[in-house]
Amino acid sequence: MRYINVRLLLLLLLLDRRQFKVRPSWPKADAKHLHLYKNVLQSTLQSVTVPHNALWCNDVFCCDREHIDNLNDYAALLSDACLRAADVSVPSTKPCGEAGHIPVWSEFVAPVRSQSVFWHRLWIECGLW
Repeated sequence: MRYINVRLLLLLLLLDRRQFKVRPSWPKADAKHLHLYKNVLQSTLQSVTVPHNALWCNDVFCCDREHIDNLNDYAALLSDACLRAADVSVPSTKPCGEAGHIPVWSEFVAPVRSQSVFWHRLWIECGLW
């Protein structure tokens, strides 16, 4: 029974691991990236059909299923166009350590690491290891 519990626990731990997801990194975007984003977005939006009937509906409590579906589809197309344009034109995030540095390493960890290496070497030189 314990064997099953351990395997189940390991499986749950593996499934619970956070997955890295690549996303646009807007702070890394410069004027060139933003210009490209604007051009790609404009090009993509030209193919999107605007649901005029649903947008011009004056009924605040409109329950017309066609209007609701058209507006939902339109919102999804706009959102998708923005995301696709960003994927193509804006620099993306990278997993920690893959960008060549680890955030806050030099600020907080590097000094402590240096001290640790010093004391470890001293420990070894004294023959205590």
